[in-house]
Amino acid sequence: MTASAGGPEVLDVATPARLHVVGAGGTGMSTLTAVLAGLGHEMSGSDLVASPALAVLGELGVQVRVGHDPRVVEGVDGVVVSSAVGADNVEVEAAHAASVPVWARRQALAGLFRSRRGIAVSGTHGKTTTTAMLVSVLLAAGWDPTFLVGGDLVRSWPAGWATPGSRTAQVGDLAMLRRRVGAGVGRSPWLVAEADEADGTFLALEAEVAVVTSVGADHLDFFGDVAGVEAAFRRFAARAPLAVVPAEAGWLAERAAGQRTVTVGEDPSAHWRVTVHRRTPVGARFGLTAPARAPVDLEILLPGAHNVADAALAGATALELGVPVHAVAQGLEGFRGVARRFERRGSRRGVVFVDDYAHNPAKVAAAVATAAEGGFTRVVAVFQPHRYSRTATLHSAFAGAFVGADVVVVTDVYAAGERPRAGVTGELVADAIAGSGQAAPAVYYVPARADLPQVVAELLRPGDCCLALGAGDVGGVIEEILALPGWEA
Repeated sequence: MTASAGGPEVLDVATPARLHVVGAGGTGMSTLTAVLAGLGHEMSGSDLVASPALAVLGELGVQVRVGHDPRVVEGVDGVVVSSAVGADNVEVEAAHAASVPVWARRQALAGLFRSRRGIAVSGTHGKTTTTAMLVSVLLAAGWDPTFLVGGDLVRSWPAGWATPGSRTAQVGDLAMLRRRVGAGVGRSPWLVAEADEADGTFLALEAEVAVVTSVGADHLDFFGDVAGVEAAFRRFAARAPLAVVPAEAGWLAERAAGQRTVTVGEDPSAHWRVTVHRRTPVGARFGLTAPARAPVDLEILLPGAHNVADAALAGATALELGVPVHAVAQGLEGFRGVARRFERRGSRRGVVFVDDYAHNPAKVAAAVATAAEGGFTRVVAVFQPHRYSRTATLHSAFAGAFVGADVVVVTDVYAAGERPRAGVTGELVADAIAGSGQAAPAVYYVPARADLPQVVAELLRPGDCCLALGAGDVGGVIEEILALPGWEA
């Protein structure tokens, strides 16, 4: 979707305007709406269903409503639309009929990047955590950036990260307190934003720094194949003067003259070499070394090798930008994670419950491996496949993603707005896991989402980790189990 005929292709965020957001309750749209409100725009927003994110936007001064009504676009200067909203939405149709400019989210985000010194973080996995870690570091350094993180923020940033009365403190504190909107508006020219590759959004952004966390097989319905994904990331990295990438994605270093690529990883060839000193079920200590630079020792209080990799990328990016070592260390050590990224949700009857957003094979494998290292008697993974298109193309790739799990319960596909496809169900994933070899976990297919809590509860034993995996509503299974007879506090 592009701006209406005659309208600019990129939203001018510098000029205060009255803007309406269609689909404001989504993760990416809620953060964008919060930032636009913090910049002084008069904001309103709507979504099909009520959500905590929509409620927090209301507390931030955004006029929100549940349901869509064409009258809400009367008198607005422009409309911003989520990619999940169709062109036949009544508010979108009303805007076009009234010749009101309509922008896709990527066009509004592109406007933000044009107005700031932008750091765009993208990758098929790891981008949300890396973005949030980098924000934490810059806040600890007093750089006071504007930021958009694609996930709810857990607890708070390091003490003293914002000066009293700053717009970052006002927007960010409320958002972090509620853990619903990962956004803040700072007073500096810096912008840190998660750049989604799913629909090519990241290719619309003019960033000063491009950070790539990973490149793998995902969103093949949009890119066609892995080669298409890799080509898109090459274009993303090539748009920025500085690119920071994992050592294993060193092929992204093919840049034009005057552009610089910095590689990060445990490979000896990496510009910033990572040396892991110690890893435990609750965190890790690691070092970063680079030519002509003093060694840097860092610590994170998050488990898993994937979190070390994300922290190394965030730390190396900050160091390349000139952030002092002490601020990098403070920002990473004080970071407590993003909701639904291996988030511990409590324990009951000797079972620890963990919620994770993982929904593609690489993300699932990282979450399961982290749980397997946690010292639990068993790992019971509850997986909800996400989107029919992803399930159709990647179901066989999940066969090896659950190594380390003892029991896997698979339910049916979370549609995420897609229409069902004949023959594409969660059973494809369950069959792939069950057929993965002698080390395959015990697999149960539970097609009805409503049956999950009872089935999973009957499987759990003291000493287990119950790991809910998926980008849909599978995280709610934890609360539903804890509400069952005999599981109450």
